[in-house]
Amino acid sequence: EAGYREVVICGIDLGANGNDFDSLNDKDHLVKLLEKLSSLDGIFRIRLSSIDPAHLSDPLIELLSRDARFCPYFHLSVQSANTLILKRMKRRYTSELLFERVALARQRIAGLVLGADIMAGFPTETDEQFEQTLTAIKVLEISYPHVFPFSQRAGTAAARIPRQVDAAVRKRRVSEAREAGRAVRRNIFREHLGRSGSALIERPGGEARYNGRLENYLPVRVDVGERFVGQFVPVHICDTAPDYLIAEPIPTGIQLP
Repeated sequence: EAGYREVVICGIDLGANGNDFDSLNDKDHLVKLLEKLSSLDGIFRIRLSSIDPAHLSDPLIELLSRDARFCPYFHLSVQSANTLILKRMKRRYTSELLFERVALARQRIAGLVLGADIMAGFPTETDEQFEQTLTAIKVLEISYPHVFPFSQRAGTAAARIPRQVDAAVRKRRVSEAREAGRAVRRNIFREHLGRSGSALIERPGGEARYNGRLENYLPVRVDVGERFVGQFVPVHICDTAPDYLIAEPIPTGIQLP
């Protein structure tokens, strides 16, 4: 009602929403919440923030695949693609589950783009185990890996593990993971050349940076005036920059600059 065109559903553990509601007897509380949101009147997008791969349930994927209001973008809490390291992190999923859930999501949700949290250098992680995470970034096509090195925190169980990874190794792995993500992103950008989409304008154009985003989270720069901020503008992707797509507005009867 206030005119916002995108709603982002956030939470520390988003998929666990509603698990403390004694009045509900099933596990798909997040799906029920999203169904209620999608039933509201108005033209707006619904985007999920970070979600655990274990929470990519069949009902959730099915809902997101059939309602165009839901953005085809996931930011997954991946951390590692090695099952042993995930077990030592006390995560609730395996590498196999991660790949299986992403494969199903890509099959059902057209144009899906992925981001992910990636941790480099968790205690005991070997080069071979980290290589599995690099492979996952490439194979799963994680365009936006949010990569950070393991950081020891006094009093935590992980800090007491004897085989800590050297800080220089952690730094190198972070760099490798980020570069893997950049390579994926370049490919995704190239694939979008010549396509059309709907950009939600965040700020006026004309600057050497993006000023809007497509449904799938990809940033675009399109030359439109300030009065289009907060509005959807149909665009045609005509070029790429290192960090964003370059687009032209598609005339639709509205007056564009």
